[in-house]
Amino acid sequence: MKKIIKNLFLLLLLQNISFAQFDNAGTSVANFLKIGVGSRSEAMAGACVANVSDPSAMFWNVAGLSKQEMGEVVFSQNNWVADITHNYLGIGIPLENGTVGVSLGYLSMDDMIETTWDKTDGTGKKFSAYDFVIGIAYARRLTDRFLFGAQTKYINETIDQSTATAWAIDMGAIYETGWRKLQIGVTLQNFGTQMRLEGRNLRVKIDPFPTVGANPPDVVANLETQNWSLPMTFRFGTSMELYSIDETSIIANVDYRDERDFRPLVVAGVEVNYDNFIFLRSGLTDQYKEKGSTEYNKVSPTFGSGIRYKLPDTDYYLKFDYSWGEMNRLQQNHRITVGLQF
Repeated sequence: MKKIIKNLFLLLLLQNISFAQFDNAGTSVANFLKIGVGSRSEAMAGACVANVSDPSAMFWNVAGLSKQEMGEVVFSQNNWVADITHNYLGIGIPLENGTVGVSLGYLSMDDMIETTWDKTDGTGKKFSAYDFVIGIAYARRLTDRFLFGAQTKYINETIDQSTATAWAIDMGAIYETGWRKLQIGVTLQNFGTQMRLEGRNLRVKIDPFPTVGANPPDVVANLETQNWSLPMTFRFGTSMELYSIDETSIIANVDYRDERDFRPLVVAGVEVNYDNFIFLRSGLTDQYKEKGSTEYNKVSPTFGSGIRYKLPDTDYYLKFDYSWGEMNRLQQNHRITVGLQF
């Protein structure tokens, strides 16, 4: 089993390295798959590939799902740019031989006014656009220190009456060294089929033979669309406890992220944990920038906090997390996540 998993990782990693040999900027679709989920992780700039243990692990590193000791459901709302909303729902249930999980990511926006070449002010109609991804995951401990998980996902992008779909898999692993809670995580995400836009919006009426007299000028035809790749992403990270005394501990995380359509990024974050009740978090992220540009060559901070509260007379815990970050010239980003452990 371990040999099979190792060979799968090597195969997927070689595929990722092959993409790195070319400039693939602007060649991926379904880029909503790169929007981070969970306020805890985002407060640490997304540095969590080796240190995630709730249902948001199905986004960051599915192997972390196997760390769950209780059933848990999390819901995260992200007020993205341009009045775009990104929501995430994840459920993880520990079983005797592992943990299963189901996740749903949904990106939506307000209806837009339809325009055409001859009606640039609008046709009087409106249309909608949305993206969603549904995932089913399974993770387990293969040994006392090695964790592995995999997830299959169905991806959909829809605009008006046209849709593109794809299937993808995520694979992740975490190794716990046993020294100062040092953990090493690796994951490969969005490895799957290509997407092609299809639908009624691609139908047009043309005259296939304009030089031929008495030829019908309104023959129905379909515009040809191309296949586009998913934003496959490779992540590698470490996590270690820097300080621990009485009820207080501090962990530090560092992640390396390489996307098939953008340059590599390094992010880092810390979390202060008091009695597993109150949490303070911060991170540093290298801002995205255009190739060759120095305008945004800077490191930006992220901040956040959280609380884990035991409900009276029950074995349930309520979790609330918040994060803040900036997005270059765009608006500041606020995320709220609520969770229930049962």
